[in-house]
Amino acid sequence: MARKNSKQAATNGDANIGYEAQPQQMAEALRGSMDAAECKHVCLGLLFLKYISDAFEEKHAARHGSALFCRYELPQPLEVIEADIKVLEDDIKRMLGEVTS
Repeated sequence: MARKNSKQAATNGDANIGYEAQPQQMAEALRGSMDAAECKHVCLGLLFLKYISDAFEEKHAARHGSALFCRYELPQPLEVIEADIKVLEDDIKRMLGEVTS
């Protein structure tokens, strides 16, 4: 299906809302009853936080040669953790048996 260019769509009167109009609609929906000047400060603050976050990730990756998040290692082997949980479960069952009898 061939796409119409914007001049053809505007002259035919069947112009669809394009991708460029979506950010404006989203901003209006998020803004609600807030004044446009006040909303500007909020939006600029969010853009600044996004910029700082991206810049930090780039610097961190360049300095450490890896992604921001590292692989998590368990403090103990999984078998030891499972054994501790089993002991706790047995203690809880014993205590509940004392309370309910």
